[in-house]
Amino acid sequence: MTSIPIAGFGDSKLQFIHSLSLELDAIPLLYIHGWPGSIIEITKALPILNEKGFHVIAPSLPGWLSSSTPQEKGFKVTQHAECFHKLMLKLGYSKYVLQGGDWGGEIAPTLAGMYPEHVLAMHVNYFPIVPTPEIQEGSNFTDFEKSSVEGFQHWRENETAYQGVQSTKPLSFGIGLHDSPVGMLAWMTDKLFSWCDCYPHNPLGHKWTHEELITWTLIHYFSDDGPTAPFHMYVTNKSVRYAEGNPYVNVPTGVSAYRNEPEMGPRSLAEKRANVVWWREHQNGGHFAIYERPEEMVDDIVAFVTSVGLQKDR
Repeated sequence: MTSIPIAGFGDSKLQFIHSLSLELDAIPLLYIHGWPGSIIEITKALPILNEKGFHVIAPSLPGWLSSSTPQEKGFKVTQHAECFHKLMLKLGYSKYVLQGGDWGGEIAPTLAGMYPEHVLAMHVNYFPIVPTPEIQEGSNFTDFEKSSVEGFQHWRENETAYQGVQSTKPLSFGIGLHDSPVGMLAWMTDKLFSWCDCYPHNPLGHKWTHEELITWTLIHYFSDDGPTAPFHMYVTNKSVRYAEGNPYVNVPTGVSAYRNEPEMGPRSLAEKRANVVWWREHQNGGHFAIYERPEEMVDDIVAFVTSVGLQKDR
């Protein structure tokens, strides 16, 4: 735990994992999670990343677990970026690499754009699709990209009710969830099964255990500020889209594209928004890739940082 001052918002209590590698030339890696995940997403990959030469820093987003919920309105991804950058400086890391998915995939490019002199490289497994003429036409897309667009369209039509309620009525909705642990479990489990590339839909996919489903739920249920706290992200960041209207990200960017990630844009569009120098597609894997397929994700991260000259091939 530590305290981070945020301009206009006072001090923010921040919880984080800090897992050190034994490698003398280890690279600091800031991992940024999303919803309905938490810092639990990185736990499987931690020992692998440490072994491969990374110091891993994984903060709980404000409002998650023991990180305090902002009390003033307007705490957006720019404040998250400021908070996490100051955490890295406080830990003594003036240069570091980013990795993120979901909200982490929104915060990482914001951070890279705000502090490009400190961010060595950025790796994401999430690149939001915004409906554009190219998307509508679907022209010149590879089979993988067409599959991604079709998956996004299905997700948009069938899986986005949570965005509406969490971004407009988070408190009244959250009170109902907090009153019913089973209701909270149902809300979370629906997302975990719908967004994951998991068994039985894919025999090669992740097999959720009862313990995992309950743990992922209770992490939110027993957060210091209650299960409604993470919903503030959806209220204050309604219009945030990595691929919409944000400045071009010049930092070297690597993308791991998983077929069952519901918000994975085509490479041709991603390249218009960021300096994409590395791209790898995976037939298996979904929204929680670093938890679903930790070895594969770590291999991608290593391959990417090696390709941009930050690490020797290990």
